[in-house]
Amino acid sequence: MLDPEETPSQEQTLTRDHGGNIQRVLLEFGLRDVQLVDFSTNVNPRGLPPRASQRIAQDAANLALLQRYPDVRALELRRALSAKHQIGEDCIVIGAGAAELLAASIRALHDREFEIACVESNKRERSRVAENLTDLGFRVYPSAANFLFMQVPAGLSATQIWSSLITDYYIHLRNCDSFEGL
Repeated sequence: MLDPEETPSQEQTLTRDHGGNIQRVLLEFGLRDVQLVDFSTNVNPRGLPPRASQRIAQDAANLALLQRYPDVRALELRRALSAKHQIGEDCIVIGAGAAELLAASIRALHDREFEIACVESNKRERSRVAENLTDLGFRVYPSAANFLFMQVPAGLSATQIWSSLITDYYIHLRNCDSFEGL
């Protein structure tokens, strides 16, 4: 196991996948033109909407846009959404993913009841999944996080299960085999 005081080398850092490395998975399993359902990251399973794709292509052709820092407040997007939905721009929050938006929303609303309800819902779902995995012969380690660590049953390996999910069901989960000590 890595010493928590030890800083990982650049090579160690670069070889760890955060998740979502679909190109590597497709290459590793010799798959082509397969739609994996990627649960290893927080992405839209339906893919990029056509209008968003067109706008990205349009903006990518504009060198002036590519040479400036993005608008972190998303003013143009907020204006367009405001006009379309007939609500004030100050009522629209743009963020980089669901976790960021939920955290910002909870902070903005100061809604402790909602925050507690969300945490309790996550705990119930985590418990349900842990129970089902235990029934299937997995050893699930206690966790307060939004993910589970588990030990696979004898005769199987995490890599076998991960591979089967990809090749048989086209589901991609994060494989932590490359993390020393796990």
